[in-house]
Amino acid sequence: MAAAFSLAMGLSLAMNLRYRLKVERQAGFDPLTGLPNRRLLSSRYQTAARLARRSRGRVGLLFLDLDDFQPVNDHYGHETGDRVLKMIAARLECCARSGEFVVRFGGDEFVILVDSVRDLRALRERMQSLREAIDAPMVIDGQALYVGFSCGGAVTPPGGGELPNLIEQADADMYESKSTKARRLALATS
Repeated sequence: MAAAFSLAMGLSLAMNLRYRLKVERQAGFDPLTGLPNRRLLSSRYQTAARLARRSRGRVGLLFLDLDDFQPVNDHYGHETGDRVLKMIAARLECCARSGEFVVRFGGDEFVILVDSVRDLRALRERMQSLREAIDAPMVIDGQALYVGFSCGGAVTPPGGGELPNLIEQADADMYESKSTKARRLALATS
């Protein structure tokens, strides 16, 4: 009887631990894309900022917003829109470099935290390489969808800065980028 009780208690503890781990994962990750969310971005930024303070380094942030994403949802439905978001997330993760942290910020917005960056120019060069990954067509149900993005970047002063300021600067830079380039959503049948 004592052995059965011990086994039941062990199973109960294991199930409780598994449940807690599942809840923690859900709290830190986007359920659609599996990418980390804002909560984990904040935690990761704190670590990067501490390292930047020690080395008098800089932390960079890229803010990406998909261009003309709403027409995908309107024309093809939200299921297709979700598939596009998953594909974009996978592409961003695949091309992420060491020291980069990819986050689904919300809706059709993504953030890439760069632990160590020289300056804004280096961050802008990184934007170009991301463009190549995102600009490739996404074939969904026999149709090639082309979804571009606008991107803004910001870099902390040497030694770090505050995450909300960095996000605000990168977001403003992204909106400036969005306002100066042609919107595009091209459809082609494969």
